[in-house]
Amino acid sequence: MEDKSYTSIKHIEEFAEKGVCPMNYLLLQCLGVENIHADHAASHIGKAQSIVTLLRAAPFHAGKKKVYLPMDLLIKNKVSQESVIRGKTDQPIKDVVYETASIAHHHLKHARSFKSDVPKEACVAFLSTVSCEWYLKQLQTADFNIFDSRLQRRNNLLPLRLWLQKRKKTY
Repeated sequence: MEDKSYTSIKHIEEFAEKGVCPMNYLLLQCLGVENIHADHAASHIGKAQSIVTLLRAAPFHAGKKKVYLPMDLLIKNKVSQESVIRGKTDQPIKDVVYETASIAHHHLKHARSFKSDVPKEACVAFLSTVSCEWYLKQLQTADFNIFDSRLQRRNNLLPLRLWLQKRKKTY
């Protein structure tokens, strides 16, 4: 495990491809699904999971005086790591979070573009999309303020949403 900042979104995606995506591939393999479209969807879902996890953990990391938001977006928006550590909620930080969240949303959308080609058995492996999408919607509601306390609340409807998603055999 490396304890250094990500230089770009591409760096986060590479990390996801090596760390999170293999778990999705393993889930598919456990389900007996061998499908190139399912693998491609698993890759994009893993990248979205990684980005969402990074955003969710940003307040915790800031409390530990660490910033893992993409450096290129911080530089582009003229945001210092110190302002993230201090928990500032000004527009440049929100812009960084917006751009990062948009990329996660794009990965979810891209993964869903394969729905018609992905076997229904694979959908249970992709249930993580439920929590990712919920967090991204909550982040949008919070105006992309990662320090908004509402983002740290438990989603009591998550079990129901997971069950419905599983029952619908979709992701």
